[in-house]
Amino acid sequence: MPGPHTPDGVPGDRSRRERFDAVVAGVVAELEKRWRVELADVEFGLEEVPWVDDDWQPERVPLATLVPGRSHRPTRIVVYRLPIRARLLRDANLTGERDLVYAALVDQIAELLGRSHDEVDPRVDLA
Repeated sequence: MPGPHTPDGVPGDRSRRERFDAVVAGVVAELEKRWRVELADVEFGLEEVPWVDDDWQPERVPLATLVPGRSHRPTRIVVYRLPIRARLLRDANLTGERDLVYAALVDQIAELLGRSHDEVDPRVDLA
């Protein structure tokens, strides 16, 4: 929470959502450097929670989702803020929001490219 001497625009002045958006943007930029060509036409989005229809009963709430492109719609990878936050609160072994966002995005990029997680980024352990 910003104090009376915190200048505008510094991280202490950002909301949780703005900080999360900045984390995701940084992770996306990092992954796009490595996979520039493969991710050139992919849009990245942020949502609070996944949309659920009546037939969908997952065992675990997804942290991110791959939405394949159709006709004039580009492929999208959507990251979900509240499930990531909830997972961090539930699991003391997780190291931080950035690492969990990174792992979630590596998972979706691996699915999109038809590659293993190790091929996308050998540092990521999704166990």
